[in-house]
Order: sequence, then C-alpha cells, then structure tokens
Amino acid sequence: MKQNRRRMLGVSLMELIIVLALISGIMMLAFRQYESMKRDSDANQLLYNVDQIFQAAADYYQANCRRQINPSTGLTVGTAGTLDPDYTPAPTNPYPVSVTSLRSGGYLTATLPPNPLVDSAGANE
Repeated sequence: MKQNRRRMLGVSLMELIIVLALISGIMMLAFRQYESMKRDSDANQLLYNVDQIFQAAADYYQANCRRQINPSTGLTVGTAGTLDPDYTPAPTNPYPVSVTSLRSGGYLTATLPPNPLVDSAGANE
C-alpha cells in the first residue's frame, strides 16, 4: 500500500511534456504578438517623423522660397527667397535643404528618435 501511494505523488513524463508544450505554445504566440505590436509602433513613429520633417520643410519654404504678399494690397513685399525661382543666381545645389539644415535653422525642433524601419546611413546629409 505504501508503495502505491509513493508512486502517485510524482509527475509522469507525459504530463511534464504536455505542460512544456503548452507553455512553449503560449510563449510563441506572445512573441508573435509582441513583434506585430512593435512593427506597428515603429510604422506609426515613422509616420510621425515624416510628418514633422514635412512640416519643417513647409515652414522653411514659407520663410525662404516665396515672396511675402501683403494681404491688403496684394503686392509683393521684400525680395524673393533663396529658393524662389525668380531668385538670381540660382542655387548650385539642387537639394539645398536637408534635415540637418532644417534643424540648424530652427524649423525642425522636434527630436526624431531613430527608427529600425529606416536606413540611417545617409541621415546626416
């Protein structure tokens, strides 16, 4: 009688394998869900970063590319900006605006965190 009671107190190998299989299945599903949420978060952050850069470029354009127009008279005020097509001489660099120039000019004030979806090799150009 004592011998049977002792055998029943342990765990069989089959029970242990089933428990380990269930735990590994749950962990695999949780890891996939985490990867999916991380990818969505990175995509949303990338959209925010692009929006901030476009807003800074629009502000730069308003400040440097267009002539200011007086709303009451409709006449232009001041001279053309450096990127206005009427400005002479034309810029030598066809792409004089970069993220670095937007940041140094004060147009891009938001801190843009790095994103794993973007190759940052040419980010400082």
